Amino acid sequence: MGLFDKFKKKEEDKTIDDRYFDALYYMRKRDMKTKLQGFEIIKSLAMEGEIRAQVIAGEFCDYVLKQPEEAFKWFKMAMDAGDQSARYYYAGMLLRGEPVKKNRKLAIEMYQEMAAEGVCEASFILGQLAEEEHRYDKAYAWYEKAYHQGYDKAQKKIKQLKKDGHI
Repeated sequence: MGLFDKFKKKEEDKTIDDRYFDALYYMRKRDMKTKLQGFEIIKSLAMEGEIRAQVIAGEFCDYVLKQPEEAFKWFKMAMDAGDQSARYYYAGMLLRGEPVKKNRKLAIEMYQEMAAEGVCEASFILGQLAEEEHRYDKAYAWYEKAYHQGYDKAQKKIKQLKKDGHI
């Protein structure tokens, strides 16, 4: 028996927070086998209705496992339960058209709703979209909003718009 073994909790005695801690600890390891062990814990929490676990499962599927269809399922589940970050990811998938049918209009509507609710990343993305369309006044307004909502990266975009003579 190791020095700390007497402090380890039995699985049935673990709280939800204990399970999250274990899962995230494993998921941060380098080897995929250990990451997947943590992911299994997250999936079980997600299936029990834990919204933040649903978002974490979506992120893991999207960024680590490269399984956008599975990620979409988890993000949709969390979004339907009211999670703002899942809504953000869901809108991004609609914008990219992966793994769902591309729906730029709906994605922009979702970003606009989130921006109105104070989600600075949504304001920033709206600025990027306006800039791609060469609507520099609109881009500037969205970047300004993002900056005032606390998104510091927006200040760089504002400076670049001014430097390039678009504003």
